[in-house]
Amino acid sequence: AFEPDAPARARLCAVQTIDSSSPAKGCSDGGAHDDANNNAVWLLTKLRVEGPAAVELAAKVLPFLRRQGDNYQILKENTAVLIGCLGCWAPQELAPHLDQFLATWLGVLASTRDSLEKEQAFLGLYTLLERRTEGGPAPLPPIC
Repeated sequence: AFEPDAPARARLCAVQTIDSSSPAKGCSDGGAHDDANNNAVWLLTKLRVEGPAAVELAAKVLPFLRRQGDNYQILKENTAVLIGCLGCWAPQELAPHLDQFLATWLGVLASTRDSLEKEQAFLGLYTLLERRTEGGPAPLPPIC
């Protein structure tokens, strides 16, 4: 039987997984922590996160976009998709922070294979650019 609070518990567990494997907790990059983070990030793309919690979550996962090496490609792709989802779910809260991660996010999206999830990420990008309240257009870096 479906429990009404199951999505909320799943969201909490996913965020706790990301929290527990952060470098601040003494965990290094690689191995089981990356697998757990990848699974948690993917799950969060399926569970709506809104309001200030979306900004907090973005701050926790943005470092994944900066990881170097082919071993992290799937984690980076899932993180880019999650940022797009957060952009759709909480654009007012996330848009003021766009300049802090736009270049890195676009770089990852440029190397992500085409999929429905990538389309969702670009919809989030569009929504964030549309809701941006600061003067002038967002600085779009070259990605090719």
